[in-house]
Amino acid sequence: MTEFMYRFRPVDRLLGENYVEGELQEQYIFFASPEQLNDPLEGYKDIYFHGDRIVWKNLIKHYLRCLIESSIDFTCAKAGELPVKKAGVFASAVYATEAMNNLNTYIFSKLSNEPIINEFISAISLDRKVRRWELIIYVQTLHFYFLDIIFESFYEKGILTEPLKYFPTDRASTLNNIKTSASIISSKAQLTAEQELDFLKSYQANNERMLLTKLRKDGRGREYWFFLLFEYPETFCRDIEKLMYPDWYTACFMSSCSDSSIWGSYGGNHKDVCLKFRTQTNSNGTYIELTAPNGQDRNGITKGQVGFKFYEVSYEKDFVNIDFFQSLGHLPMPVLTETWFAGENKQLSPCGNEMLSESDNWRKNYWQNFYHAATVKLRAWNREKESRLILTSSINNLGNANDRKLRYNFESLEGIIFGINTTTENKLKIIKCIEQQCKALQRTNFSFYQARYDEQSREINYYKLESIKVGFSASSNQ
Repeated sequence: MTEFMYRFRPVDRLLGENYVEGELQEQYIFFASPEQLNDPLEGYKDIYFHGDRIVWKNLIKHYLRCLIESSIDFTCAKAGELPVKKAGVFASAVYATEAMNNLNTYIFSKLSNEPIINEFISAISLDRKVRRWELIIYVQTLHFYFLDIIFESFYEKGILTEPLKYFPTDRASTLNNIKTSASIISSKAQLTAEQELDFLKSYQANNERMLLTKLRKDGRGREYWFFLLFEYPETFCRDIEKLMYPDWYTACFMSSCSDSSIWGSYGGNHKDVCLKFRTQTNSNGTYIELTAPNGQDRNGITKGQVGFKFYEVSYEKDFVNIDFFQSLGHLPMPVLTETWFAGENKQLSPCGNEMLSESDNWRKNYWQNFYHAATVKLRAWNREKESRLILTSSINNLGNANDRKLRYNFESLEGIIFGINTTTENKLKIIKCIEQQCKALQRTNFSFYQARYDEQSREINYYKLESIKVGFSASSNQ
């Protein structure tokens, strides 16, 4: 990896408003969530589900618990209130109130008394990999019946004052559909590639029907019910990925700034600038030191100097394959045992053997898969030549953007490269801002560069602005 790394930044973010909270004045690098990046496949994992009856039954029980809590939220919502389209996947009997656990036990007992539900759980406990599309079909199949029983139980327990009966099919038809699905699933102990694709086609067809239903019903004022009735299964199947790894955030750099198309996109049509950072190297690779969250005390998040490694992005590797049941590393041990790996007689599923023993081999593979997922992009992005810093924490909640503004040592910023179309006004603002920083921190020199098109290499090169002398001088008392 090169001695320098490059980071394109918009001028308005560098300067802020009147230099207040601007990235230059505050000397910080912002770490963005995957959702804030421009690739919808950031952090994509090819997740599959492969387990015994214990973990599959626990997955269905967990779905029920999350659905009960979301249904309670629905009953408490004000008329016309829009839903927060999330499933509370961290719900657990370990931390729930006694009343909530009793309600869960009551509803699950009602479901367990229905033989068809037990048949379905046995049918999906297959000794093969189940992909996410297949899982969505599974929970969609159960969803209407579960929701029907939940609201019936709410009425029986006095949570609702009258029955709720807004379901698209009657209970008998729903159960018959579950029974038919169980038979079909049981017959597919092993899948061909074509049969696996059938689940994706079924998912797509269900999505189309959902959109068509919303189009025809014009559900204004009933968005919450529509979400709970139709969108919830896929929301749950998406959100359970959060149980595997802590949230992560990244700051993107490049090993070169010579591509004109990159200047056009990340450099604001060549009007913005590129920061040139000096890196350090040790036996673990290339890194930069930042002041970052490193713990927590009674006053909140603590911070200290942390060396952040640069991870090169691969444009050739495949997306990582991860077994969900053996990668629940973001959950505490009591939840793992009680919610996921313990059967009815406290028998533990072998799926959790390595995880519960916290073996070195499991931990090594677990984090290898994490960094693999966070550093793979499709080949179409290979012009970027990207490396990234990755911020994550199992201790701190870093959802607040201010906690992800990590300060760098001003000496690490070797210089700033102006784009071909950076305005003179913006150049002057940046130079003045750097002058202030050099004076405040007594830095004796700082380099400015100008990007230009090189006719020989047909690339964007840059040259140093030798006459722009910026730095602290004790003799002149700048």
